[in-house]
This record gives sequence, C-alpha cells and structure tokens, in this order.
Amino acid sequence: MDTQTPARTSEALDRDLLERAGFRPVRVTRAEPVAEAVLALTLDSRQPFAPGAHLEVAVPAPAPAPAPAPGAGMAPSPAAGSEAGSPPEAPAAEPLIRHYSLCSDPTGATPWQIAVLRHEDGDGGSEWIHSHVQAGDELFVRAPRASFHFRAALPALFIAGGVGITPLRSMLTFAHGLGLDWRLLYIGRSEASMAFARELEAEFGAEHVEVWATAQRGGRPDLAAAAEEWLAAHPTAVVYTCGPTALMDAVTSGLSALPHRVEREDFDPESAEAASGAGAGTPTTVGPPFTVELADGSEVAVERNESILEAFSRAGIRSLSSCRRGTCGTCETRILCGEADHRDAVLSPEEQAEQSSMMVCVSRAAGERITLDVQR
Repeated sequence: MDTQTPARTSEALDRDLLERAGFRPVRVTRAEPVAEAVLALTLDSRQPFAPGAHLEVAVPAPAPAPAPAPGAGMAPSPAAGSEAGSPPEAPAAEPLIRHYSLCSDPTGATPWQIAVLRHEDGDGGSEWIHSHVQAGDELFVRAPRASFHFRAALPALFIAGGVGITPLRSMLTFAHGLGLDWRLLYIGRSEASMAFARELEAEFGAEHVEVWATAQRGGRPDLAAAAEEWLAAHPTAVVYTCGPTALMDAVTSGLSALPHRVEREDFDPESAEAASGAGAGTPTTVGPPFTVELADGSEVAVERNESILEAFSRAGIRSLSSCRRGTCGTCETRILCGEADHRDAVLSPEEQAEQSSMMVCVSRAAGERITLDVQR
C-alpha cells in the first residue's frame, strides 16, 4: 500500500456536487488486506442497513492526459483570465461512483465494512482505493441501497464465488442472528484469494460453512448436486448467489427444475439487465425530443438521439452517473412534475409506477415535458 501522504478525498473531490447528490464523508478507521488483491475498509458508522445492501463510493476520476504543447519549442501565450505564464484551470472532473457491498453486521452491532477487489485492468476506481486509502482518510459515500433483497423469514442457502462473498456475509450474519436455518458454499481459486474464509469457518463452523478452494480440490463442485442435498431438507428455502456470472448462471440453470427461488446479485451491467428482465445489451435512449425543466426554472432540450444525462452534459450541468446503462441507480433523479418513460433495470414495476424518480442515463419523458429536481 502507498505510504505517502494520506488521501484526503474531501479535497480531491467536488464536495458540493457530491453533497447535493446525498453523499457524505465517512472516516476510514481501518484498512487491511483480507485476501490476495482484496482490501477491507472499516468505516466510522454503525447505521443499520438491509442485509445485502451496498454503498455508493465516490473516488477521483483518473487525470486526463496532458494536452500537447502548442508549438514545439515555443512558449504558450497566457490564457485569457489567467495569470501570465500559468495554464488555465481545468474544471474539476466528475468523480467515479463505485458500488461496494456492505459485509458487516446489518443490525449495526459492528461498524460498516466493505471489501474492494483490485482490478488492475479497470478504470482506476479500485486501483486508487488500494493505492491511496488509509486509516484516517475520508470516503464520500451515499446511504446504503438494497437491490439484493433478503427474505428474512425463510431458510437460506448461500452460494458465493470469490469477492461475491461480500453481500452474502451480511445476509448470513443476519440469518444467524434470527436463528434461521442456513448454509454457505463458498467457492474460490484458493483459500489465500478468498476474503473472510477462515473467519467464517471459525465463527460458524462446518455445520454452516463449506469453503471450496478449486486449486486444492481439483475443480469446482457440482453446484446443483451440492445445493439439492441441502434444499431437499428445506423445501421453503431461498437460494442467494453472488460471484462470477458463469457461477451464478450455473446455479440458476442447475436449480431451474426445483421450486426454490434463486436470488442473485449481478455486478456486470449486461447480466443485471438480463436477470431483471430488461433485455440484453445497452437499453435504447432514442425517442421523441422533449424538454426538461429544472428546479430553478431553466430548461434543457433533449434531442431524439441523446439521453437526459448527455443533454445535461452538453448544457454544462454536472450530475453523477456510473453505469450509464440503467443498471446501478447512481443517476436516480427526483421527478417534480410529469411522468417518465422508464427504461432502467433498477426500479421495480411498483416504483416505476409511482413516478417519483427516474434514471436519467436511459429513461426519457413520457410526454413533451418533465420537471426534475436538478439545478444548474
């Protein structure tokens, strides 16, 4: 981990933009590796949350590449409005918003904790957290959001793959506290790569937890057979799975002949759309042009081939987004007047019918105008 000056995210991010969007600073009290390429961050909050909920975390966007010098060997002319010889100030980049499952006790008995897998080929979010965040730093987070729902009255079979253990850990902790029957099958490449594996075994025992390291056990287990044995004794149980798409697909297809409900947490946007019934691929944002009225009375025209988010950007209005596919919920915006043509995979049919909010990265106005709780 980088041991240079601690990252003070309140200085590195646009605080006003984040606070207007409902983010708040939370202090990191501990940062520790819990597996190969997995960093656990303990946060200074004990606010209860729904089992399986996640936090939205803001991190600085990667710095853009410097523009080439205007003319080889020539000194650039001072920009208008800037001090002689100093480059013009670039507008602050919109932060990256990343989603990390809370893996602590959802009742608030323990402080919030998230675990971040380092993706070296990603867009820099997890890389920045691993390289810079230390105890004492602040992270800007938005209140926990539950998109992976736990049915608290029924027995539960949890099937985790790799870092997919994170939302399931909060669920099984909650289930254990309620005295429910539950079991965890935790699959990973090796025990060294599996966050919390030994901790879970020690806390709950072999009666509840089976850790399956494929490198030591000659490959992945027969998921359907492993699940059916336990489910036969628990006919009302719900199966919860999170991990690589291939693993979740194997669970879903392998148990399709059984009456048990399978709940899955998808981190891949295309998988999330398919699982929610929204269809594969990027949802279309094309539709008749319309006008968005902002809370301050100004207006933004949205053309046929652009999203509201794109129209905002063109008009110089900064707003937060992440997936830009209608699958993560970061860009959810309150509707003040009018109705939306919902095209997202986040809101339930009931929530969409309420017409209280919309995802401005994909959804459009249902008519010629809509008023949103946004200001320039």
